[in-house]
Amino acid sequence: MPNPYRSDPYRLPVAPPRNLGLRRGVLVFIAAVATVCALWACFLAVSSAMLNVLSLAGTGPADIADSFYDALEEHDYEKARSYLAPQLRDAFTVERLRTEWEQLEAGGRVVAIMESVTVENDTAHTNWLLRTDDNRSYHTSVVLEKTPDSWKITGSESQILPSP
Repeated sequence: MPNPYRSDPYRLPVAPPRNLGLRRGVLVFIAAVATVCALWACFLAVSSAMLNVLSLAGTGPADIADSFYDALEEHDYEKARSYLAPQLRDAFTVERLRTEWEQLEAGGRVVAIMESVTVENDTAHTNWLLRTDDNRSYHTSVVLEKTPDSWKITGSESQILPSP
C-alpha cells in the first residue's frame, strides 16, 4: 500500500497560492468601480435624454398660444409680447395689451380655453374660447408661424383680443 504522505515522484509539488485574499479583494474592487462607472454612464445618458425631452416640451404652436393667454391671465404683458412675431409685437405694445385685456376683464376674470389646433407645414391655427366670470364668451383664433427658434404668433383670423 502506498504511503499517502509520500509525494509522487512524477508530480511536482505545488505551492499553496499566496495572497489569494488580496487578489480576490483587488478583483472585487475593480468590479465595483466598473459597475459604478457603468451605472454613472447610464444615469448620464438617461438624464441627458430627459433634458432633451423636457426642453422640447412646451415649444409647439398650441403651447406657445397657450402661454400667450396664460401670460395675459397673469397680467404679465411683457411676457405675452414675447410670444408675438416682431411685426405683431410692434402693433401690440404692453399698454395696448393691458388696455384690451382689462376691457375683457370688465366682466370678471378671463379664462382662455383652446378649442382646436391645426398645423400645416410651418403654419398653425388655434381656435380659442375666451370666457369671463359673468359668462360672456368670445371666440377668437391665433395664427402662428414656425421660425428657426420657435413658433411665433403672427396674426389672427378674427382678433387676438376680441372687443367686448
